[in-house]
Amino acid sequence: MKSVFCNVLLVVLIALGSVSSQELLDRIVAIVDDEIILDSEVTQMAWMMSAQMGVDPSRNQEQFMEMRKIAAQNLVTKELLVIQADKDTIEADERQVDAYLDQQMQNAIQQAGGEEGLEEMLGMTMSQIRRMYRDDIQKEMRAGAVQEQKLMNVQVSRREVERFYKDMRDSLGRKNETVDISHILVEP
Repeated sequence: MKSVFCNVLLVVLIALGSVSSQELLDRIVAIVDDEIILDSEVTQMAWMMSAQMGVDPSRNQEQFMEMRKIAAQNLVTKELLVIQADKDTIEADERQVDAYLDQQMQNAIQQAGGEEGLEEMLGMTMSQIRRMYRDDIQKEMRAGAVQEQKLMNVQVSRREVERFYKDMRDSLGRKNETVDISHILVEP
């Protein structure tokens, strides 16, 4: 009986020790239907957006956090469109996926300063990066096809645009006025 109690106590202590030593690896940001969007996916997309826009996240935290919000919204929207693509049985053309994948990989490699730089930046091997990009590209193309299909017959008149601008003027932000100046110097 004493040995059974010691064994149970040992198992409980080991379980408690393992629970306290666990660390958070990732968080769920959103669940869309059966698809889970992880914090790491949002961060990765925000890093990619930063790289494309030439923003250094370590220097401009506020802008990077704004990109994280946009990335999360984009990922949720994409998943919703992919769900609709599944319902409508819309598939991506594999040749287009391959061509776009090659182009995106070359751009990413060039921006990272080589394959090693890209692997280090994303913490993955090249084959993992290609697989991730391929899945993303397929989803993007399927989502784009749904958008195109749904928006194909939408027509907006000039009056509707002007009314929208008038109603939403305050929330659209302001664009500073600019002046273009040029000077031509003619020497005799």
